[in-house]
Amino acid sequence: MSTKRVYILGAGSSIGHSKGIFPSLAEFFTTAEKQGLVKNSEFDKVLKFAKKVTGKDLLSKKSKAIDVEALFTHIEIELERSSSSELLSIREQLHKLIQSVLLSLEPKINISQGEYHLLCSKLQPQPQPQDTIITFNWDLLLDNILGRKETLKKYSKGGSAIIDGLYEQFFFRLAACGEGTLDGITIEHPYQEWDSEFGHYLKVHGSIDWFYCSNDQCRASRKVFPLSEPAKQHYCAECHEPVVLLVIPPVINKAYRQHPLIRRIWNVAAKEMSVAEELVIWGYSLPTTDFYATWLFRQARQSLLKNITIINPSTFSKKKVLNKAFIRRFYDIFRDIVPKESVHVYESFEDYCNDRDILSKHKIKAREIMRI
Repeated sequence: MSTKRVYILGAGSSIGHSKGIFPSLAEFFTTAEKQGLVKNSEFDKVLKFAKKVTGKDLLSKKSKAIDVEALFTHIEIELERSSSSELLSIREQLHKLIQSVLLSLEPKINISQGEYHLLCSKLQPQPQPQDTIITFNWDLLLDNILGRKETLKKYSKGGSAIIDGLYEQFFFRLAACGEGTLDGITIEHPYQEWDSEFGHYLKVHGSIDWFYCSNDQCRASRKVFPLSEPAKQHYCAECHEPVVLLVIPPVINKAYRQHPLIRRIWNVAAKEMSVAEELVIWGYSLPTTDFYATWLFRQARQSLLKNITIINPSTFSKKKVLNKAFIRRFYDIFRDIVPKESVHVYESFEDYCNDRDILSKHKIKAREIMRI
């Protein structure tokens, strides 16, 4: 059996694959303004709310100072105090704005062999990888390369639930679509030990093409369906009410228990981390306020972890100085179980594939590594 490898992807991975077209959270509203989306009356409530709580106009050049995470957090705090229909509408508009920005950027990416293609080529073994991908991203760039469009097309035509690759693993074994298959109509027996034979594709913050029925009285309540045309209005086939977009905002209180699929995905992610032998952390910064992510990383302390790979431009400054504080965010979690020589650092995924380790490339002395 090959090494159990778990990839952790943050916004930096989609930024790297798109060659900078996709934005970071801090650049999100700037990108929305450039795309002409914030001028759309469809998002007028978000504009007014942002102006009210920050004193800044999303239509101005200063909009880049408004962080989408900060705005989301303010909305969630307000909702804890009062779950008014107006606040819920503002949050829904913000979700829709996120979806619109990411979907509008997809056609601008004309990359036949980008970094996500390199990632897919490294998944082992093929065609049913044992490697797992855990991503904090909402976009569809990697989904499409993993076979999203083909899977949705096959399912719409009544295709069989033969699992072939990570996306179909998610589609038929985690999403609601699999419940109508022969494998999905029965409930498996409880287990004692986690079976890590197969890899998983786990979007822990939801996705811009995931929709669910919010009607608690409906048989399809909270069932999540990936849809091929996410920008269009869809309706629940059971109760015929509009379905709701499922994206989890990057805030401290993520309310995972409200969504059974998200809760299940986090549980599977924790199980996969608990058996990981190698972690590859790409484009993710592990914010100090993201306690859920820190908890997830700590699950790997139960595993036979042998190597930690960090892929991020932030690991090394333009002055060729190792950013030890950034590397320490991750290494401190495993300091007592993973030796320093098993930490590898790369500026890009292409460097990782070509084994251009920063520590070797710049001949950083052993004593520098020991200070991490």
